Amino acid sequence: MFEVDSFLFGLVLCIEVQFPELFAEYEGLGVDCLLFSAYSKDPMYGIQAQAHAATNCYWIGLATPAQCSKGLPSAVIGPDGYVSSQAPATGEAAVVYSVLDRQDQRYEIALTKARPWRALARRGDIYRTGILTNTGLTDRHSL
Repeated sequence: MFEVDSFLFGLVLCIEVQFPELFAEYEGLGVDCLLFSAYSKDPMYGIQAQAHAATNCYWIGLATPAQCSKGLPSAVIGPDGYVSSQAPATGEAAVVYSVLDRQDQRYEIALTKARPWRALARRGDIYRTGILTNTGLTDRHSL
């Protein structure tokens, strides 16, 4: 991890998009933006990156080589899971950028409500008192 202008960045590579525990660990460490580099044309990588951004409420910078852009263009994904900027899907080199702004109204819910609430839930501070217990029902087919 490294810090730039009070933003904490983490790094993941290609196939690591398949391991949600890595993305959750970075959320627990307090990253603001995860830089994700992949050599893939598979659009599923972008969909997964969007899901990780939305689930963990941080930005994701997705970088792919130009020759992969027709299937998976480079992009910046906001903490709400929506793409805020994206390279053209033309197979040509491009630069993608986005301003990381914690005060941007688009990200208010993700950053000030969802992320803190999910952190409490992941620690067990929300659901601990609401755990259901076995009421003695043994015949589950009679429900």
